[in-house]
Amino acid sequence: MITLVAAGARTALIPAAVDAAAVHTALAESADAARGLLGGADWFVIVDGELVLRHGEVPVTIVDGLTVGDTLFDIGADESVPAPNADRRARQETGDHDGATISLAELRARRARESAERAGDHDGDTVPTGRATAAPVPRIRLSTGEVIDIDRTIIIGRSPRAARVSLNEAPRLVTVPSPQLDISRSHLEVRGESGAVTVVDLRTTNGTTLQRAGADPVRLRSNEPTVVVSGDVLDLGDGITATFEDL
Repeated sequence: MITLVAAGARTALIPAAVDAAAVHTALAESADAARGLLGGADWFVIVDGELVLRHGEVPVTIVDGLTVGDTLFDIGADESVPAPNADRRARQETGDHDGATISLAELRARRARESAERAGDHDGDTVPTGRATAAPVPRIRLSTGEVIDIDRTIIIGRSPRAARVSLNEAPRLVTVPSPQLDISRSHLEVRGESGAVTVVDLRTTNGTTLQRAGADPVRLRSNEPTVVVSGDVLDLGDGITATFEDL
């Protein structure tokens, strides 16, 4: 039989036949005092912080302070051998904590799960944390420096007005300068619908010219929708141009 004696931070494993009360008193004083008292015992183990004292053939495997398989050190009457640093690492790795804190092993597992979720590697029941990147909003860059998102119908002119106004969506009216009156009051209509952007020349006096890379300039037909693409430039007259981006 084996008796475990604890006195403060010190612990001793002793044969059951040894006077445990006397060992407790000596252990409370010091590890050396307990060792002196246990000198006649067949075996004993004393743990004092990082100091492990072992004598004789211990009939049990010691886990507290040492990992299973580590060697306990034999000592003589005047020897004391510090325990290897493996004891602290063992307690950290195996989660020897108070229950309120997270162990190193648990933390590593949690980080692995979070990393897998961020990468989209989930079990089909969870939702990955990655977010899809929103597509850019198509826009018009005027030669005046103004940039306009094509998020609804746009009418451009020197004094634009909407001929038809929907109760759900009023067009955006964009005024541009035209000192020579080359630009009509309501000159150009821009619409974004069905995944495409179309432009309509609103029966202007001087017309609208489409300039596309690699092609000759083309004059738009009045009241006829024309599909535009990124990089297209419309010349409205009086030095005013509209460049289409992110279509």
